[in-house]
Amino acid sequence: MRDLGVATPTQIENTLRVVKASVASLIDLGPSELKSDFAAISDAYDTLDFALADVGYIGVVALSDSLVDQALQELSQDEFVKAHANVFEFVAANCELNLQPGIDDLNAPNTTLPNPVLGTDNAPEPATGFDNDDSVNAAYGYYVAQQYGLAITSEEALCLGRTMTTSALKDLSQSETAYAQLVNDSLKQCGVDAVVAN
Repeated sequence: MRDLGVATPTQIENTLRVVKASVASLIDLGPSELKSDFAAISDAYDTLDFALADVGYIGVVALSDSLVDQALQELSQDEFVKAHANVFEFVAANCELNLQPGIDDLNAPNTTLPNPVLGTDNAPEPATGFDNDDSVNAAYGYYVAQQYGLAITSEEALCLGRTMTTSALKDLSQSETAYAQLVNDSLKQCGVDAVVAN
């Protein structure tokens, strides 16, 4: 939770937007047997987003806000934890991919993402646009890489996020095979030496 104090409001807001958009797409496009689990996960992140929006996504203010604290506690409640476990179990049983759940604390140690770059008081605020924000594209790139257990650099994450987003917008109705091919094409285009299976 202490990481909230070093993240900019834009970073916090954009990270939540990526998470919420990803979960929303899973509610619409994911397996029907997981819809209630995705909805429970979505509700928890909606609550957190509402609480953080109430403090302007200002991390140092959020650290002492009771609504933010309650929202963060919801991420460790039985309903959220069970929904998370159901998703991981489904993936392990049906997708030939064994995801390892991380800790739902904001200062969790088990992540493949690089440590955040700490800004100075004189550093400019990052661009706030959602659709063209490099931090959002990089976050999406890391998200895609994590789906397949790939370790990538920050430059590769940015390239992968941009490439995947551009390609996906051209064809929103892709099968699992087409998605895997899109990932492989994007990895190749970004110079990542890896091939994923569908």
